Amino acid sequence: MLPDPPSLAASTEERVPAATFAELAAERRFVKARIRVAKSAIAACHECPLLQQCRREVLEEVKLGRQPTNTVVAATAWNSRGLPDMHIHDPGSNAELEHHTLDVLAGTKLYRNIPDISWIPADLDPVPTIDEHLVSDVLHRYKSEAALKELPKRFVTQSLLDRKPKVSADGRAVITYGEEREIVRRAVKQHMVPNTLATILGCGWDRAADLLCAYGGEVQDYTPGPQAARHRDLFAARERDTAARKQRIRDAQAAMNSTGSHRMSA
Repeated sequence: MLPDPPSLAASTEERVPAATFAELAAERRFVKARIRVAKSAIAACHECPLLQQCRREVLEEVKLGRQPTNTVVAATAWNSRGLPDMHIHDPGSNAELEHHTLDVLAGTKLYRNIPDISWIPADLDPVPTIDEHLVSDVLHRYKSEAALKELPKRFVTQSLLDRKPKVSADGRAVITYGEEREIVRRAVKQHMVPNTLATILGCGWDRAADLLCAYGGEVQDYTPGPQAARHRDLFAARERDTAARKQRIRDAQAAMNSTGSHRMSA
């Protein structure tokens, strides 16, 4: 994983406080550290015999809406939005960037002209951000019956607003699709029952049960609908593929370490 960014406190004062310069210096040090760590990892990726296979697998994950974030994978440094980090990879000239923007708006399928990231589609969308505090707050409240009953008054899902146009947020915090998926994933790990998830998401029991099944959960005496069953099979396949890929990477690293040890002993 790449280093976390420093905590930078925003100032509302008209003058620039002295602390701001210290914060800027901290940010510069963070960027330099991130570049140093990333370039070292990228160099190791180029030595790996599985690089091309790794890139193909990453592209398959991207097609399924799962992009690497805040890490180096397949000789590419990915930022927090699931895009190549331009602090590490040369972004190109202003003219190239302007032409790229026009091509994207025109719907042209593009590929990046920077060697390390030329295999990534240039029109790749950033991953949606997730409010970790909101997700944690929602899941913490379900443990108290009183707090659980208050949830519909404090939160509403974007999926509910889309399904029922007459419903409005009315000042409630809106749970995005990405946050809803994360809530369901964690609900499965916590063995949450459909009734509780239905209250959290403001949906019916059947939809809650389908969502739990879709993300690998088990609901007693319930057969998920066709869409949920298909999603469950895809989710299980992704989990198996991810586990297999991690094992291949471990095997390749072990082989590289073994080769390095032999060279040193020779």
